[in-house]
Amino acid sequence: MGAFISGFLMDKIGRRRAVQLSFAPYLVGWLMIATADDVINICIGRAITGIAVGMGATCYVYVAEITRPDDRSLMLMFGPSFVSLGILIIYSLGYIVHWKISAMFSFACCVVGCLLLQFIPETPVWLSKKGQDKKANEAMIWFRGVNTESNISHDSHVKHSSDSFFEKFMKNHSWKPLLIMVIFFILQVGSGIYEVVYYAVDFIEKSGSSVKPHVVSISLALIRLITGIIGSWAIQQYDRRIMVIISASGMGFSMFLAGLYEFYFEELDIKERPYDTTPQIFLILNIAFSTLGVHQLPWSLTGELFPLCIRGVMNGIIPSFGYIAIFSMVKIYPLLLDSFNMFGCMWLFTGFSVLTVFFGKYILPETRGKSLQEIESMFVKEQFEMSNSQTVSKAKAEN
Repeated sequence: MGAFISGFLMDKIGRRRAVQLSFAPYLVGWLMIATADDVINICIGRAITGIAVGMGATCYVYVAEITRPDDRSLMLMFGPSFVSLGILIIYSLGYIVHWKISAMFSFACCVVGCLLLQFIPETPVWLSKKGQDKKANEAMIWFRGVNTESNISHDSHVKHSSDSFFEKFMKNHSWKPLLIMVIFFILQVGSGIYEVVYYAVDFIEKSGSSVKPHVVSISLALIRLITGIIGSWAIQQYDRRIMVIISASGMGFSMFLAGLYEFYFEELDIKERPYDTTPQIFLILNIAFSTLGVHQLPWSLTGELFPLCIRGVMNGIIPSFGYIAIFSMVKIYPLLLDSFNMFGCMWLFTGFSVLTVFFGKYILPETRGKSLQEIESMFVKEQFEMSNSQTVSKAKAEN
């Protein structure tokens, strides 16, 4: 719900204001949790902070519109890495101090974040779209320096149109990115990323590990942070298609081997299984490979693929779809486990990972090093070529 709301807000009030507004439910939610005396208030507070999490999708649009094409990949990939850092900090605090102190720490971070946003400008793209060219140029200078280009770059190129939203949506550069992102999110969720993370403690406990659950959570959060930083660096150096192929291949291979182990030794008692740490190693490898591309890219691409005319709305709809898909799969997973056993679920995740490899090779558009306008032009060019070929065919038929 939060992502859907922010999608409309970021077009109306601006990207920066929409991000600032997302702190409001964070503040209310964390304060409720910190002062809660019963489970009901904790759940209400968590639900409210959940709205804020969805509204945070605006950050990807903001970052995409203020960064240079050469730096945008790295900056966008830092988003999931900072999420991993936040998770690690909260897990660690929860292990050391009372959970109410952790909630107050989160509340304080939100206050600081909201105030700091007051000192940075709106994106040049949005300002230019609203006809505020002077402010757009000033914002461009603020972000990129006086000695760089002070005019609006290709990323800020605006084509004013009187078309309705439906007419804009029916163009190639609108509906094709939507279809690509929907497929990408389905493959991402189906590959088991979130199931592995959410049920990691249960999985490791069932594998016979004596490690405490808190230590498992903190360790996995640390692994996600480290590999996420490596992935952020790699995505800046190599094409996104390559990173998706490597990421999905590693996920599929590790999950296939984990399923193979479970298949052969399922009947044995956990203490009697040989190499009993094997499933845990494959779990760690799966999480590590996921952070090299498949985990981060669907979220970062939402800020890049859509044209300016519908970027705000689509960046509300697509993350909303992503969150619904994640929620549904995480809730369905126990039923899948009962129906297909552990090895069956692992091989199901392997199948989705294989499909993701083909998706990365043949469908995913390459956006590395391209301006937002160049990305939009990739889809517009396809539409122009298709329209041109239809015109030529019609002319030949008439002759």
